[in-house]
Amino acid sequence: METAFPDGTPDLRRKVLLGGGTGIAPFLSMARHLQYAGHEESILIFHGCSYISELTYRQEFQDMAEADPQLGYHATISRPTEEANADWDGLAGRVETVVQVNEDGWSPAELIAGEQFTPENTCFYICGFGGTVDAVTEAVENRGFVSKKNRRDDGSFDIHAESYG
Repeated sequence: METAFPDGTPDLRRKVLLGGGTGIAPFLSMARHLQYAGHEESILIFHGCSYISELTYRQEFQDMAEADPQLGYHATISRPTEEANADWDGLAGRVETVVQVNEDGWSPAELIAGEQFTPENTCFYICGFGGTVDAVTEAVENRGFVSKKNRRDDGSFDIHAESYG
């Protein structure tokens, strides 16, 4: 996890971690490390699955969030009307929908954070299926965030991504 800008300045921007399905796995170790190291920045973790039963590590993330006021964990279910998800009362939609701006000009993730995301206050980590990574990247690039591939002249960037499939 990048914790400094190319010039060595600490990167204390909010970290928004978005995992689709099993793409949540790397974020567990990242969250554990940040808590162990004593992080200063805010961390928002979003995990998207089709079914409640697929929310791997859910309890551990919830326990971390309860113990750390700077860490938030939020799950979203893409099939909330199916019988297996009958008890779901959380966010609904694929994980990329949490960063897509609504008619009011805010994304669900920004509403949770309490402020709009800018490259000055937020960076993104994405892991999951290629379509999820592409959708999140497109949504945030439209708001001025840049990927490592398109990094700025000073070497900085805001979108860290790993895709599979």
